Amino acid sequence: MSEDLLKEVLQGPIHAQIGKNGLTDGVLTQVQELVKKHGMIKVSVLKALAEEKSPSEVALELEQRTKCFLVEVRGRTFILSKKRFPLQRKKRGLKS
Repeated sequence: MSEDLLKEVLQGPIHAQIGKNGLTDGVLTQVQELVKKHGMIKVSVLKALAEEKSPSEVALELEQRTKCFLVEVRGRTFILSKKRFPLQRKKRGLKS
């Protein structure tokens, strides 16, 4: 994955939203399909869920359950990738 794709995803629209029901089977399936199709996607955690769980926790759980790679977390929004993107993870202080 290139820096250009990351920049495009960051500036583009949100691909998926996670609401108060959290990581349901439907959300997991949708995220897996979107990552497979686009390579890298932007996901947002709605405020109702963010009050119960931090967006970082949601992102890490989603990463584990979908076998995608977490690139970056910014506020209630995060980026998932089909392939490992190690430079961003180190820059953001996330575990490899």
